[in-house]
Amino acid sequence: MLFLGRMPFLLTTLICAAVLCIALIMEYGFGVLGCTLCKYERLFILVGGIVAALFLFAPQKQRPLGFLLVMLIFLACGILAFYHVLIQQGVLPLPAFCKPPSIPTNLSLEEMRQQLLNTTFVPCNKVTWSFMGLSLAAYNVLLSLCLAAYHFVAYKRSS
Repeated sequence: MLFLGRMPFLLTTLICAAVLCIALIMEYGFGVLGCTLCKYERLFILVGGIVAALFLFAPQKQRPLGFLLVMLIFLACGILAFYHVLIQQGVLPLPAFCKPPSIPTNLSLEEMRQQLLNTTFVPCNKVTWSFMGLSLAAYNVLLSLCLAAYHFVAYKRSS
């Protein structure tokens, strides 16, 4: 039943919506800010949810294509999240887009202070929240790879 018909697309759409809602509640409700890589991972989840939602209404013949597309999206998301975990663990260096923004040196001390106070930046190597020793990026690796495997099995059963 879980692998038949439109069920994989429905479950994936609901899971993606729940994950994005939780991320937004954590950020805006509890102040757990995400870094640049976190935002890229959210984008993959959003795209995966939208593609799954679109294939909910696709005819039977197009569902295998939908399973493959959603599988590839979540496989890419899992790889990106794993890369993020490696950065958090110090295995890989910070990429340029994850480094703090530079502050111009031609500003006065007060202008520099104001710019620092008004700039919100979370480096990608900082774990802002963890549960049972795992960061949100680590949970994203697990979720993304599970969803990719789920859609792979659904693809195999549909063809």
